[in-house]
Parts: sequence; C-alpha cells; structure tokens
Amino acid sequence: MRDIGAALQQVTREALDSTGARHAFTFLREEEGLRLRCVAAAGPQHQELRKVILLGDGTFGGLTAARPVDRSGARPADGEVMGALGITNALVLPLRAGKEQVGMIGVAEPHVGRSFDQDTIRLMTHLASQASLIVSAPIKAEQHRTDTTMNRLPVLTIGLCVLTVAGDILACNPALAGLLSRTDRNLVGRNLSDFLASATGDGWHTPWKKWFY
Repeated sequence: MRDIGAALQQVTREALDSTGARHAFTFLREEEGLRLRCVAAAGPQHQELRKVILLGDGTFGGLTAARPVDRSGARPADGEVMGALGITNALVLPLRAGKEQVGMIGVAEPHVGRSFDQDTIRLMTHLASQASLIVSAPIKAEQHRTDTTMNRLPVLTIGLCVLTVAGDILACNPALAGLLSRTDRNLVGRNLSDFLASATGDGWHTPWKKWFY
C-alpha cells in the first residue's frame, strides 16, 4: 500500500501542476467498500485532505458506497465535508479496477483566469487511467494467484470459490461450475445467488456475512 500511495501521490501532484487548480486529491475505497479514504493530496489543504474519510453518499463526485449509507447519525454529508475545506468547484473522475469503481481522482478550485475546460478533462481522463492502472495492478496479481490455486485443484469434486461480501464470485475451481451445471465454466463476475434457489424457486438472498462470520 505504501508503494501504491507514493505512485498515486505523483499522479495527484501532476494533476495539480497541470490543471491550474488549487487542490488535487485521490480517494480509494476501504476494504469493506463502505467508505472512501484520501490516500493522496496536493495543494494548500493537502494535510487536512489526507485526514478526510468520506461516507460515499454520492454528494461529492457522485461516487457511492458499495452498500447504502446509514444517514441516521450526525455525520455531515460528503459534500459538506469537502465544502468545509473550501472544495466545491471540483472536477472528479472515477478510478476503476476492471468493472468495479474503486475510487476517484479530482482537482478543485481553478486559479483565477483558469477553468476546467475540455483540455483539462482530457488530461484528467488520462491521469485517471494512470491511477486506475496503479490501483488495479496488485488486484490483478492477487486474482492471478487465486485463479492459479483454484485451477490446480481440478480433481476435487467439492466446489470452491472466493466471494466478496456481496456474494460476487472472484474466483472458483472447475468443480463448482460443474456442480452448478454451467457448461461455459465462466462464473467470475456473477453472483452466487444467481445459481442458488430455495425449494420454492425463490432466490437465496440471505446476507453473506451471516454465513461467513
């Protein structure tokens, strides 16, 4: 994570220097996918930004948490948290690892005489792609290790899989596809509940944490 943070800090600094903005920042989802933590920042508020953890309620940058945010508490909305740091006029782009949105990179408050024009958008799109590659590299490496381990167990009749807490299949061995009568053997990216049904034919919607914790 330290190497990822250093690499993202370089990209974030380049965003600041190249766009004429006063602030630049990069947020990543925490492991549970519930909150967004600032992992890189540049500009006069960089120290304060590095302390920020957002709920992912969609009020800043449009990025939302993997699960609905509990707003029953007194925690300010993400837009209010960033607004308190003077960050309101922002250009924010998503970071992706595969099809999953895992964070965001943005710049805010252009200097006098500057604006977030089409050239800025193109530049930030390029930097967002760079940052996405930085974030997704260790994920792809771990995916490769998991897939290799699973595929080394073809003789098992027990179906094995690695799931997210939402039930999405990250990796599985060939036996699982066979047990679920999947001839294409390609289950990665699907949700396990798609293949499990009760006796009445209803989908199995029991929260995964109940079964794995």
